[in-house]
This record gives sequence, C-alpha cells and structure tokens, in this order.
Amino acid sequence: LHECVWRPELPGLAFVGLYRGPFFAAMELQARWACGVFSGRLAPPSAEEVERGLQTERQIRKQQPRPQFPHGDYVGMTEALAHHVGVHPASALNARTMPENSDAELGRLLYDGPLLPFHYRLEGFKAKPDVAKAAIT
Repeated sequence: LHECVWRPELPGLAFVGLYRGPFFAAMELQARWACGVFSGRLAPPSAEEVERGLQTERQIRKQQPRPQFPHGDYVGMTEALAHHVGVHPASALNARTMPENSDAELGRLLYDGPLLPFHYRLEGFKAKPDVAKAAIT
C-alpha cells in the first residue's frame, strides 16, 4: 500500500490504520487524506506516486531480518502524510527561529517536543489552532 493507504487497482478504496508503530497521528492523517480524496477536496495520488510508494513498501518487505516496526520513522511518515493532507504546521515550525515572534515557543515545542496529533490541527482544513496550542503548551 502506498503510504499504507492506497492500492492502484482499488481506486475507490483506502486503508486506514494498517501501520505498525506509534500510530495515533498517522492513523488520523491517513483518514483525513482518504476523506479528502473521496470528497474531492484533495487530489488522489498520481499513478507515479503510488508506484514509487509500492516500490518502497516492497523494499521494506524484503529486508532481512524483517523489522518489528517496518515504518520506524514515525515522524517522517506523519510529516509526509501531513503534507499530503495540507495540514503541515510549517509556519509554526519556522517561527521557532524568530524569537520576537509570538509563536516562537510553540515552534520550539513542535520541533523539540513529542509528536502529537494536535500538531496537525494548527493549520489547514478544519484547523483548530486555539485548541491545538492549548494542548501542546
């Protein structure tokens, strides 16, 4: 499955939660991506993207010994999903380098703190920045 969500021969079907690892943010982002595609708000991944994703999955499956957590880069996976969904908190992350910015501390917490699903409610579709900031700080 491309990003543990898509199969090219099943264009009307998406999988959510088929990911072994710490998964709350990943599963939520997979669901938001699938809903966005099925509602027409987001474009589906291109055939080339899906094929590259399937190649990556095949390489993971061929690893010896097989890893307990095949998608061990949880942060990398959730960041990629957030970009697909259009909810990556880029402006808050960039604020961490500007001490005069009111969101500098939030940016530092996003960058240095634990990854939480709230990170992906700061910007983009259905954002709830006040709730997210309260939960993060």
